[in-house]
Amino acid sequence: MTFVRFSAVLSAALVLAHASPAVAQNWPSRPITMIATFPAGGPTDGVARVLAHELGERLKQKVVVENRGGAGGTIGATTVAKSAPDGHTLLLTSPGPLGYYRVLYKTLTYDPVRDFAPAVLLGTIPQVIIVSPKLKAATLKEFVDHARANPGKVNIGDSGVGTTLHILAAQLAMITGIEIQHVHYRGAAGSVADAHGGQIEAALTGFTPSFATMKILGVTWTERLKVLPEVPTFREHGIDIVSGVSLTLVAPAKTAPEIVERLNAVVNDFLKSERGRGFETNYSLQIAGGSPQAARDFLAGETARLEPVIRKAKITAD
Repeated sequence: MTFVRFSAVLSAALVLAHASPAVAQNWPSRPITMIATFPAGGPTDGVARVLAHELGERLKQKVVVENRGGAGGTIGATTVAKSAPDGHTLLLTSPGPLGYYRVLYKTLTYDPVRDFAPAVLLGTIPQVIIVSPKLKAATLKEFVDHARANPGKVNIGDSGVGTTLHILAAQLAMITGIEIQHVHYRGAAGSVADAHGGQIEAALTGFTPSFATMKILGVTWTERLKVLPEVPTFREHGIDIVSGVSLTLVAPAKTAPEIVERLNAVVNDFLKSERGRGFETNYSLQIAGGSPQAARDFLAGETARLEPVIRKAKITAD
């Protein structure tokens, strides 16, 4: 490399190095769009809207939630992956679009890992099984016994092909040896409404207190939820499943690290506040927070945990 060319490259690198903090300092310079990969009305939608409001107040710029459900969240994820990496388009989603979808879909229009810069893991909403009031089963064991006695006739709703709820239903079937019919919806709200209305036998969903009056037989957490003290965990029924709908906020890859770090700091500050702690009471979100690297590590762990289940259950989305 000639001296002139080397000098040019060095000068360009120095310009970028000094420009990055300035970009972060001026961010956000216009309204932010936060794409949520689930329909309005579900348990995670409320979290998205509270977060957007808080971010707007703390960043002094409007944050708009744009719901893009369907296709397991890949539609919204694709949009963000291909957006300008300037911090004005963010993605709030579950682990699938950010990891294990690489084995679920034969073809993806983005890379689940390389195309995103995780900012912060908000936390995890434990999942529950809601059953029809018409069903005589009063416990999770009785529901499993009913499914065994009616192989292939019990419908369990989930939030879409390949979502964590679909995988949870597959895990439940494999562990208990029951044969079920998967019913896929474009989000949890529809499946819960149909289970509560008796159109299907059961639905799996992330829990929110608004579901507390419904017929809930089990929760997929390490311990009983404070807002559902009378509902046993799956493990209490001898079903070794701990699962939840985890929400991570990410930006497009190549977003300035300073922007990602500032976003991380603002969200962590909110999660530690009184209103942030309200996420657990109002939405049963088990708050996580932490660094961008912690979010990245969590997503890698979820991918490692769920990929074997997907392969064993032969779940595909294409």
